[in-house]
Amino acid sequence: MTIQDWFQTISLLGVALALLLNTRQIREMGSQTRSMLRSLEQNAYQQQLRTHSDHRILFFKDDPRLLSWHLGTRGYTLARSHQRNKRTLYALVKLDEHEANYLSYTGALLPEEVWLAWLEVIRADFGVKEFQDVWHNAKRFYVTSFVKYVDTSILARPE
Repeated sequence: MTIQDWFQTISLLGVALALLLNTRQIREMGSQTRSMLRSLEQNAYQQQLRTHSDHRILFFKDDPRLLSWHLGTRGYTLARSHQRNKRTLYALVKLDEHEANYLSYTGALLPEEVWLAWLEVIRADFGVKEFQDVWHNAKRFYVTSFVKYVDTSILARPE
C-alpha cells in the first residue's frame, strides 16, 4: 500500500466521520425545530384562550342581561341573581385555564412539578358544587382527552 493509498483511506474515514457528525446535527436541529413548533402552537392556543376569556369577562361581568343571554345560549341553567351567573362565568374561565394547563402538560410543555401543583387546584375547584354543575354542560366545549381526564381521574376519584 502506497502513501497515497494511506492518505485516501484516512481522507475517506474523515469524510465518513464528518457525514456521521452532520447527520447527528441535522437530527438534533430537527428535534429542536419540532420543540419550537410545539411551543409556538401552545403560545398561539394560550393567546386565543386569553382573548376569549378577556372578552367574556369584559362583556358579561357588569351586564346581567347579556351574561344571562350568553349562558342561556350555551345551555347553562340560569340563576336568579347576577352574582350566581357571575360564578358560572368564573367557573367557565377557570375550566378554560385548566384545559390549557392539561394540554401543556400532555404536550410536554409544562414541567411535572408545576402540573402536580396545578392538579391540586383542579381537584379543589371540582370539589365546589358550581364547578360540577357547570361541567355537566361545559364539557362538550373541551377537547376529548381533557374531558376524559376530568371524568375519570378527577370526578370519579374517591375522596
